Amino acid sequence: MVSDFDRILQYSADLAANNNRTWFHEHHDAYDAARADFAELLETLRFSVCRGAPSLEADIMYTRVKDWTYRIPRDARMHRDLPPYNPSFWAYISADRRSWLPIGYFLHIAHDACFFGTGVWCESTAKTNQVRDYITNHAGELEELLRQAEVDLQGDSLKTMPRGYAADCPGAKWIKLKNWMFFENLPKKAFKSFSACGKVIEERTARYEPLRQFLFRAATEENSYGEQLKAFYSVREPDMW
Repeated sequence: MVSDFDRILQYSADLAANNNRTWFHEHHDAYDAARADFAELLETLRFSVCRGAPSLEADIMYTRVKDWTYRIPRDARMHRDLPPYNPSFWAYISADRRSWLPIGYFLHIAHDACFFGTGVWCESTAKTNQVRDYITNHAGELEELLRQAEVDLQGDSLKTMPRGYAADCPGAKWIKLKNWMFFENLPKKAFKSFSACGKVIEERTARYEPLRQFLFRAATEENSYGEQLKAFYSVREPDMW
């Protein structure tokens, strides 16, 4: 039985086995066909994500799917030691894929790995610590949301606790992370058709959404606990000491 995913997955496998510029240009028609199929998949998933996360509807319902997708050619300046192409199809379903805010959902489709999830990547140490402060003060809520979503937070981790955070502080295992993400592999039933995949993504989005909103609050709350303390001590009058 032919699946909607066949050309996408086949092209990913073929490019992985022939990751060079000559092969890529000689088989550009196959790339265009697979890319068109991926765009069709994203059009289906647009509605799935909106149903699972109604608060994102205004951000993604009228955004072009091509603005969610990433290029297959790698940036040679950043990946000199890697083959020239990334043999996978990536999308960040958000109002702006070039920014980590507002937080959206990412999708990865390749012959060897297909997964869906979300997360936070901060652009500065100050923002990273803002998320850490929020987690410290809401560690119990985060633990419960992770239990309900049946996922674990993942990300790049420091070897030791960051400066200013005690080893036994609430949420210590998450404080060491430099970014926070969670995702799961897509099951086989998702590849029967794009509509079948849409049903899986809708279920996943609805399950993930409370946790995504937690991370969004952590990243956008104007005054973290640490900042509040600094502000408090900076304005105290001498006679208050």
